[in-house]
Amino acid sequence: DDEDNMLICQVAKEKYLVDRIIARVNNPRNRPHFELLGVKPYVSATDLILRVIEHEVPEYGLVHLLDLPEERLEIIEMLLGDDSRVAGRRVGDLNMPDGTLLISVLREGQGGFVPGPDTVLEAGDEVLAVLDPKVEEDLKTYFGPDGVGE
Repeated sequence: DDEDNMLICQVAKEKYLVDRIIARVNNPRNRPHFELLGVKPYVSATDLILRVIEHEVPEYGLVHLLDLPEERLEIIEMLLGDDSRVAGRRVGDLNMPDGTLLISVLREGQGGFVPGPDTVLEAGDEVLAVLDPKVEEDLKTYFGPDGVGE
């Protein structure tokens, strides 16, 4: 139970002066309680399962691979659809929102690679990006279907 996990983490931190505690959170709604007690990082099996499901549902479009709220960073994966406005364009020609950086392209048959300015994005590519969470919607719109949000 989360209540037991919180108590154990507090005892480890306060009584035994353990420097690094990693908690398991069963109910994602309890994450703020762990944060309030200074128990970070934590692992939520529910969140991990949700991310696996999101990854397997291609219509979702965007999957959070890693969220670092304190650092205001996240790593996301997006599948470029056939109608993506960036398909067929060079990475160097993209005018992505400030605070975003493409870090990898996964292309069927070629595996993953770090894109350079001359890399041409293709429909079906899975792109990984590091970004500030506040520009996530802007990036999703920018990489989305052509003619949307212009």
